[in-house]
Order: sequence, then structure tokens, then C-alpha cells
Amino acid sequence: MPTLTLRNRNQLTLRQRDCDELGIAVGDELESHVDEQGRLILQSKKNQGKLALQEIQAVMQSSGISLEDLQQEAQIVREELLTKEYGKKQ
Repeated sequence: MPTLTLRNRNQLTLRQRDCDELGIAVGDELESHVDEQGRLILQSKKNQGKLALQEIQAVMQSSGISLEDLQQEAQIVREELLTKEYGKKQ
């Protein structure tokens, strides 16, 4: 495992290979936290949406809900909201 050195002003330099793998570049934001084992975890904010979608897909697959079912239900709810708020259907 490569070693990073903490520099002045608490700065770390990441290897280009790691940046490429994460899809990050200079100026991108990272979130950080320390886990229960004392490890520093860095996560690209760019990838959070992608990870959230993957989690949603996994939950949908395990529950047996199809994308089509979800879209149909969303359309029903949308029509109900439009009727409630504006008194009309789409």
C-alpha cells in the first residue's frame, strides 16, 4: 500500500493513478471521515450520485419492484399532486 506524507498546511498529494481511478481532478471536492478502525476515508462528491443510484437499484432489485412499476406509480402520484394543487389533470 502506498504511503502518503502529510505536508505543511495539512496537505496530502494523491497519486495520479488514484485520481484517474476516482475520476477526480484539481479543484474537485472530496468528503472525508475517519471510520471506526481509525482509517481516513475520502470520497469524491462527483461519485455520490452514482453510488446513490446504485443503492436504489439494488433495493429495487431485492424488493422485486421494476423500473416500469416505479415510473407508473410516479405518474399516478404526479397526477394526484397536480389535481390537488391546480385542480387539473395532465
